[in-house]
Amino acid sequence: MVKISPKDTIMVDDVGNCQVWSEQYWKPKIAGTHLTSGGFAAMGFGVCGVLGAKLARPNSPCVTLCGDGSFMMAPHAVAKAVEYQLPAVWVLQNNYAIGTIRDLQRVYLDGRELGTSFVNQQTGQLWNPDFAKMAEAMGGVV
Repeated sequence: MVKISPKDTIMVDDVGNCQVWSEQYWKPKIAGTHLTSGGFAAMGFGVCGVLGAKLARPNSPCVTLCGDGSFMMAPHAVAKAVEYQLPAVWVLQNNYAIGTIRDLQRVYLDGRELGTSFVNQQTGQLWNPDFAKMAEAMGGVV
């Protein structure tokens, strides 16, 4: 993404694994274009924050890197973007989990976890909604 993004692209990090990766690999080309909640770990920050970035800088491309768990905290942001004609981009990292919390649970609970992986309880298979269909249902373009 760094290579193909215009220099005024605003990256809004969500939290957890996505924030860690973005902090390491996203290289802002100009100051003030990389927004993060820092250590406050508010899941969904980027999902909604990308709209604030777009309102503040309507002529700049605005992107958020968010996890599937964070996206599920505020999927209505896509509908709001469509309603207000705010072209923003959501890049979802789908690991079928609230990953950072799951990983910590596995460390501190001897490999166990509680409510942090998204699993079909009948089949045991990892599961998530079809995020592309969700976006399309709200008027988003995939």
